[in-house]
Amino acid sequence: MGNRLRAHLGGILVGAACLPLTAALVVLFPEHFPEFGWVFVTALAVIAAYFGGWVAAPVGGVLGLAAVNWAAADAAGLTTAHLIRSGLTLAATGLVSYLAYRREQAEERRRLSHEELVSRFEEQTASLRQALSRLEAEAAERERLAADLQFQVALLNALMDAVDYGIVVVSPQREWTFLNRRYAALWNLPPDVAASRSRDDALPIITAQLVDPAAFLAALDHAYNHPDEEVRQELRLKDGRVFEKYGVSVRAGDGTYLGRVWFYQDVTARRRAEAQLRFNQTLLEAQMEASEDGILVVSPDRKWLLFNRRFAELWSLPEEVVRSRSREEGLPIILAQLENEAEIRSLLDWIYDEPAESFRGNMHLKDGRVFRFYTAPVHDQAGNYYARVWFYRDVTELHRAEENLRRSELRFRSLIERASDLIIVLDGRGIITYASPSVSRILGYELADLTGKPGARFVHPDDRNRAVEFFRVRAGEASGVSRGIQLRILTKDGRTRVIEWLVTNLLDDPVIRGVVLNGRDVTDRVAVEAELRETNARLEATIGLLQRRNEENQIFADLAELLRTCQTLDEAYRVVGNFARALFPSGSGVLYVVNPSRNLVEAAASWGPAGGNEALLVFAPDECWALRRGRAHVLDESAVGIRCQHVRPDAPGSYICVPLIGQTEPVGLFHIRFADPVIDEDRRRLAVELARHVALGLVSLRMQEALRNQAIRDPLTGLFNRRYMEESLEREIRRAIRHRSSVGVIMLDIDHFKGFNDAYGHTAGDILLQTLGRVLQSSIRAEDIACRYGGEEFVLVLPDASLDDTFRRAKQVRLRVRDMTIDHHGQLVAPVTVSAGVAAAPEHGETVEALIAAADLALYQAKAAGRDCVVVAPRPEGAGPAAG
Repeated sequence: MGNRLRAHLGGILVGAACLPLTAALVVLFPEHFPEFGWVFVTALAVIAAYFGGWVAAPVGGVLGLAAVNWAAADAAGLTTAHLIRSGLTLAATGLVSYLAYRREQAEERRRLSHEELVSRFEEQTASLRQALSRLEAEAAERERLAADLQFQVALLNALMDAVDYGIVVVSPQREWTFLNRRYAALWNLPPDVAASRSRDDALPIITAQLVDPAAFLAALDHAYNHPDEEVRQELRLKDGRVFEKYGVSVRAGDGTYLGRVWFYQDVTARRRAEAQLRFNQTLLEAQMEASEDGILVVSPDRKWLLFNRRFAELWSLPEEVVRSRSREEGLPIILAQLENEAEIRSLLDWIYDEPAESFRGNMHLKDGRVFRFYTAPVHDQAGNYYARVWFYRDVTELHRAEENLRRSELRFRSLIERASDLIIVLDGRGIITYASPSVSRILGYELADLTGKPGARFVHPDDRNRAVEFFRVRAGEASGVSRGIQLRILTKDGRTRVIEWLVTNLLDDPVIRGVVLNGRDVTDRVAVEAELRETNARLEATIGLLQRRNEENQIFADLAELLRTCQTLDEAYRVVGNFARALFPSGSGVLYVVNPSRNLVEAAASWGPAGGNEALLVFAPDECWALRRGRAHVLDESAVGIRCQHVRPDAPGSYICVPLIGQTEPVGLFHIRFADPVIDEDRRRLAVELARHVALGLVSLRMQEALRNQAIRDPLTGLFNRRYMEESLEREIRRAIRHRSSVGVIMLDIDHFKGFNDAYGHTAGDILLQTLGRVLQSSIRAEDIACRYGGEEFVLVLPDASLDDTFRRAKQVRLRVRDMTIDHHGQLVAPVTVSAGVAAAPEHGETVEALIAAADLALYQAKAAGRDCVVVAPRPEGAGPAAG
């Protein structure tokens, strides 16, 4: 603008010069001026426009024209020619002024365009420099995040491969994003298909193995069409295997559907075991129902465990008693039917007081029926009394026949010769004086071979002494008394027959004068009874074994369920110790875990009387033979073994060490000690099975704990992340409101952190953040929460801390940070300081947002106050901040 003003003023002066120049020309050339005065004026206007711009041209032209007209008027007077020339001069002056104006505007536009381009170039250059700086910082951060992500992905893959479940993760577009080695092994996927994670290549391989692929595909479609539903399905394969499939959807924190995770487990062995158990139970029930005897099984505490339908029919038990199996309801019904109720009650008390005794006898009912019963104890494989079994048979008709036979025996002696029962008469010395013809038919002896011979000669040697003693006692009893005995008798061809004898003392009878033996061949019946007893014993043993296995399986199921619900490994260790005590009540033991560095094995839980005193609490993995060999190691008197180095040499008894194997690596060890010199196979099997279940539970829990820590922890400093802090702070604020207490918040920022990074590098910056994280963690209480809020900002949440306490704690933290030393490549880095803002609830608000905003404002004031200080946020009533 200054140059343009000077040009216009100069042009005006040039135009003004026309007046004196014209006057001089009139004086000098009066006769010639009217002819060229206008040309001269026009030339001067053009010169003024050229040097002064479009303003100078009209000024000079008007002034010059006024001078010319004045001169012409003075010389000869104004004429029409003068006026025409004046108009032409004015037109020429206007055209020149217009052209000068256009030239000046064009120059102005060129000048402005050049300045604007220069300004914009400088602005874009500055923006590009800032963008490049941000890109460099973002690139470095992305490299760090990529490294962390790569490590986390590798860790997650290792954990997923360590479990015994097949796992596949499917995106919302039904693309496979991950599958573990177990999944590929379950479905026999080729390595290239497993590596590519191609669903289109793998799905035909999978469906080709299924018995019902349509149901499998339908379940998949249903799951993907209903992403919020959990899906469970049992899959049967053509090779006989059975898989359990479980699918659950995965959502982000904001509810975005991320896909679905499928878990597959091979349950073939479990299904076969369940089928075998059902078969055994069905077989036992069928055999009991097929028996003609009423069968009752009673526990040691006299509870009815089970009975068959024949038992209920014999005793006319109501249907409700059959369903409930209640001894309290059933026993009075049975006793009410007996003639000798008091006697049977005493007999029952005696039998249950002598659990090792077997007993047989008859029961007479009020309706005239007679039941023959037999009861015997049932023991498990260890010889422990498990239950008592009762067999009842309705022998009413048989009993009546026997009674009739005994009553008519003397009257129908002539019929004895034709009787099918064996009849032998012995004299007082046991010599055979008579044998019925049936003896010859059954035993093969001629009557001459028997008569005059001692009866004991024909008894089996193993029963002979018992027979002689029985005869001696019977011969001394009163006449007419009958007693029964079962003896094995030798036949003439050397075989053995079982004869059930009814011995009646008739020595005082004047006709008989001897001891009468009425025998019945019960060989087949005894064989059947023996077979029945053996079958019952096997079934009872099987029942006992199945019940023990069922109890063990239930314990293992409870253990697995509790391990799944444990939130920490310490909880899991306590649970494992309690279950080990239940499974091995007579033993002691220690649960060891391998530390993350895999160079030490440390005790995590112990149980039993010894409490782990016979073994070291910490030792190296190669000091245990079980960890060396990867399988159970037993030291007892049944085999030659080597004592582990972690076991004290003077420890008594026997022990077993069982490694806890995760996928391929040991994660821990069970050391179980028994006072017995020998550890039986059942306890060894139980210890191995317990180790297997615990290993699976611990591996799963470690994976869950690692994932949980990743979700709530900052990976660089190990402190809690921002999300966890905000959730915890909200919970503490609500608790403080309920209990009318307070919550303190300290927001810290590292002073000149960017300059520190620029001076020492990002690696040193990471070391500074890690060191500060450790200092903060060591400066707080167990209930306090330290988190990395973002970048170089940190937040401390102090439950039950007043504003003054929080301010005092902030100053202590600031001083500890000033004393903090950082070693970077052997060089001590300059001291680091922090600025801190302090706020508390309820003084500065009762929400997370209000409290954080107040602390952030105080932090800003601390920065403005010169850094390396602590500022308390201003109170709502306007009180000024305090600094320290």
